[in-house]
Amino acid sequence: MDAIQLTVAEIRAKAAELRESFGDDARARSLEWAASRIERALRSDDDQQLTLSEAALRSGYSTDHLARLIRDGRLPNAGRRGSPRIRVADLPIRPRPTVAGASRDIYDPIADARAIGSRR
Repeated sequence: MDAIQLTVAEIRAKAAELRESFGDDARARSLEWAASRIERALRSDDDQQLTLSEAALRSGYSTDHLARLIRDGRLPNAGRRGSPRIRVADLPIRPRPTVAGASRDIYDPIADARAIGSRR
């Protein structure tokens, strides 16, 4: 569950608490309304269709790789033949390469050099 979905679940839990513990139905309905608007916006974003170029920018994969995934049937084509599209919800995200010291806020060139040296 991602951070936004977790937040929506917390909002819904708070609405239930307001209703059950304090009898505050008006505020509970307000929170439920807000949570449903967030969920609707998330679904709308998931259904957005991207060109291969747009999808490549978002995913980190090349347009050629994404086109290959569509041709091989590993990624559904939301467009038509000759003009492929990829739904945001179906978009694969390429993991970012990690370097030593990446978990720190400050770049450590010595740790990075050690990591590169250990690969040899």
